[in-house]
Amino acid sequence: MCGADCLFDLTDCASFGICGDGAIQGDAGEECDDTNLDAETCESLGHTYGGTLACSAGCAFDLSGCEGWCGDDTTQPGHGEECDGTDLSGETCATLGHMHGGNLTCDGSCRLDTGGCRMLSMGSAGESFTCGLTESGLPWCWGLNNTQQVGHMALTNGQTLVPLDVTSAVPLQQISSGKSHTCGVDMAGMVYCWGDNLKHQLGTQYTSSFNTISVTTIPYLQVAAGREHTCGVTGANQVRCWGDNAFGQLGYGVATGDSYTPVAVALAEPFVHVTSGAFHSCALSQTGAA
Repeated sequence: MCGADCLFDLTDCASFGICGDGAIQGDAGEECDDTNLDAETCESLGHTYGGTLACSAGCAFDLSGCEGWCGDDTTQPGHGEECDGTDLSGETCATLGHMHGGNLTCDGSCRLDTGGCRMLSMGSAGESFTCGLTESGLPWCWGLNNTQQVGHMALTNGQTLVPLDVTSAVPLQQISSGKSHTCGVDMAGMVYCWGDNLKHQLGTQYTSSFNTISVTTIPYLQVAAGREHTCGVTGANQVRCWGDNAFGQLGYGVATGDSYTPVAVALAEPFVHVTSGAFHSCALSQTGAA
């Protein structure tokens, strides 16, 4: 109002105050006023890493001096964070050594969670390539691929420096790699192979290279790949072999030709395990004899 002296009379205004008077007028939308922070701190406002809370010229909290919290989507290594929300600090499953991929995430404590990364539970090396099984049993391979030994349909030749999933593969419980092929046993005991088949080491009559094929009709406990032949222990504890037999590596009494059909080794004793070298195989019987 205007006083008798024709000057503004601010007496009534003083009871309402202004932004900057050090008194917080909440009804006017003030969060703070000058140095009066209403007893709030960075921590009380959710910035658990602390810092310096201030009041802006507009009487609103100035959080620029606060240092954030786990969950603000900004990784703060100085507070022990490895990640924060979707911010993984540039890390992936591969950069952490899980070269077969997967889904890297950040947990509620701002630590990297590799639970979704694919981890190899078993591996087998061939001549110029390597294959391994993830924890779920799926095979991945990498290296030379001139005869489909990597088993990935989209890669028809050359090589791969990173693991690729084997095309049309099923979960396997065990694998073994030879010179340029790999065979494995699935959860039901069926044998699957991929790679070079020049000597019928994949167990099929066609000598072309293959991605993944099922090669047995009876269950097997385990397989072992040699250079160009494969042997396995059947569910009936019999050793059967197929592929190259130039040096008698199929074990049925002759050393000539090759066979795409699994043939029984000329021993009646029940076996529990077989292992193959380049041109030979050895088996362990139930009694422990080799």
